[in-house]
Amino acid sequence: MDLDFFSIQFAHGNDEAVYKYAIDQLRVQTIILGTHFSLDGKTRQAYAFNISRLDSEFRMKVLAGHLSWKEAAKQANALRNLMLEIQRGQSSTLGRAIAVAMKESGISFNALIAHNTLKLYGQNADFTLLSVAEKNAVYGAIIESSARSSPRVTALMRILGPVGKGLMVLSLGIAVYNVMTADNKTTAILHEAGITAAGAAGGWAGAAVAGLACGPGAPVCVGLYVFVVGAAAALGVSLLM
Repeated sequence: MDLDFFSIQFAHGNDEAVYKYAIDQLRVQTIILGTHFSLDGKTRQAYAFNISRLDSEFRMKVLAGHLSWKEAAKQANALRNLMLEIQRGQSSTLGRAIAVAMKESGISFNALIAHNTLKLYGQNADFTLLSVAEKNAVYGAIIESSARSSPRVTALMRILGPVGKGLMVLSLGIAVYNVMTADNKTTAILHEAGITAAGAAGGWAGAAVAGLACGPGAPVCVGLYVFVVGAAAALGVSLLM
């Protein structure tokens, strides 16, 4: 957000104008993010739909006296800043934190899925045989882990309402997906963080994981939209239109 605009408008008591500016900037940032990562149509629509829901949620809370325009503006701006970091990808503090948080699951998205499948459902689990709800729980566990990687993210999650949390899950899902499916980039980040490929894979990445249809080395087995919507469902928030 333009800090001069932000401070000047607050100084003149134009809190609602600041809020409107903040929510508009959040909309703009989602469009930029969608273009930057070439997000599919469903994911872009989910962003647009849920920002409209967030706007309505904020306005209802302000009118009910549960939130001020200034607080709503700050929360909207915090979400925008999160998206700015995600857009910067692996070069951002958040991107690096996510890469480090995922170190136990190796350096591929499929390895991440496989690891969490075994962790939740045992060494003989097969991701492809899980129910939709069980797969969603796997996605949710991955997002929860990424959220814990950043104290700023966990703090924001505590103050946001259901719609705001849904947008955070959507944004973190994109961040995780981008970091973990980027060719060669994740390896470079883990190297910079002092994590070797052998150490990252760890002892769990043996025959049990290799036998999974969604295991390391297989084509990426989960699409972005399915991943983020499923994670949101598992975490108790909805992104569906």
